[in-house]
Amino acid sequence: MVVDALEDLASAWSSLDGSATWSRGTDCDSMAAVYCDDDGHVVALEVRNGNISASIPESITALEELSWLYIKSSELTGSLPPALFTLPNLVHVLLDANQLSGTLPSSLGSLSALVNLILSTNGFSGSIPNSLSKLTSLEYLVLQYNGFTGQIPDSLGNVTNLEALYPRLKHWQGD
Repeated sequence: MVVDALEDLASAWSSLDGSATWSRGTDCDSMAAVYCDDDGHVVALEVRNGNISASIPESITALEELSWLYIKSSELTGSLPPALFTLPNLVHVLLDANQLSGTLPSSLGSLSALVNLILSTNGFSGSIPNSLSKLTSLEYLVLQYNGFTGQIPDSLGNVTNLEALYPRLKHWQGD
């Protein structure tokens, strides 16, 4: 499954000037943007200013040790696969300045170790899910420059580690 995920990433990210090439039998971190621990587990994916022009493949969920997902200003498209937010070790999700769209899945609330969630400057819409209040380790929540509507869930007040909140909703409701 991990091999399939890496092949899917290499295929989807082939526009990264050839640096995303990867083939079976090579080390997992031989592909640019992929970082592995000493045991060969993929722990981080990082692309800045790439030209991906593709979505996050569903097979990324096979990367069970993934803790750092940082894809900034890389023309990433599509919606976030809900299964992405079932990865138990995901601590940092920074997907700002892309072309992501759709609504935020309620499965986001299952990431108990998540510290940073930065999704600014995309095309997300809908309301901010109440399930974010389950992210007890969350310190930074940056959602500005999207098309979110509604109100900030009152339950976010229960996230006691939250140091920075940048929602910038398009249409405010409530008090």
